[in-house]
Order: sequence, then C-alpha cells, then structure tokens
Amino acid sequence: MLVVENGDGLPNANTYLSVDEADAYHDMRANSAWDEAELPAKEAALVKATEHLDTRYYARWKGWRRKKDQALEWPRVDVWDESGYIITDIPQRLKDATAEAALRALDEELAPDYGRESVVKRESVGPVSVEYRGDAPTSRRYPAVEHRLAGLLRPAGIKVVRG
Repeated sequence: MLVVENGDGLPNANTYLSVDEADAYHDMRANSAWDEAELPAKEAALVKATEHLDTRYYARWKGWRRKKDQALEWPRVDVWDESGYIITDIPQRLKDATAEAALRALDEELAPDYGRESVVKRESVGPVSVEYRGDAPTSRRYPAVEHRLAGLLRPAGIKVVRG
C-alpha cells in the first residue's frame, strides 16, 4: 500500500509523491513511458525512487529529521532555501526528483548490485578495447534527479555531526 509522506513525519510513509502527482508531472513532460505503465508498476517505482533518494543522499541532506520515528528522511528541520526561506514541508524539488527517479525505476534498478566487473580497467572484445578513467564512477548517476535536488543537499565530502 502506498503511503505518501504529507509533511507530518509519518512512521509508515513509503513515498514522497502520490501517483496522481507523478502522473501530472510526467504529463507535463510528455513522458509516455510513465503514461503506459500500470498502476502497480507506478506505485512500486515511486517506492523504489523514494528508497533510492533516501539511501543515496541520507548523509548529504541539509538539516535534521523532524521526528525520531518518521519512516523517511523528510520532513526535516533547519533547512532553508537559496532565498533564505525555511523549508517546513516536503519540498517540490524533492517531489520532482522522486518523479524523475520513478520514471527510471520503471525500466532499471536505480542502485543495482555490482561486483568486480563494475570497475573494469580494460576490456577487449576482438579489436575493440575499452578502458575507464581511474575516477570513473562505479555506480549510475542521474543528473536530472540530482539537478532537482539542488539546494537540499550539502556539498559532497562535508560531514556534519549533530552535537
């Protein structure tokens, strides 16, 4: 059952976005893959997208979780937008990022399992050879998702400890 976080810090929420909100988002962008998906696939994609955002960015979210027993990382306290306004609910940009990630979750694993093969230094198949740079990421990145999260994340590499 889909339980949409409404900004109260629900202990059983499993998504930041309803199917209706996701439908409206994707309708505005003519994303036919979303329109063609059945309701159970859309719900599963929204849950997967929310899990992906919370697990991938949990250490970089600005602020602090509002309640100890809330299921998701948002809502948060001590978060301001770029204009200096405090964010007290589920930000629209987080909902938009959830919609973007859910679209991708319809067709692929957002955080696939990977092993040694994901950090290949050199691979040759006949006369064709591929070698990745040393700083090549080992996991898939989603710029359309990350762009929508701008302003909600601390810069990478900065760890904040609550005292």
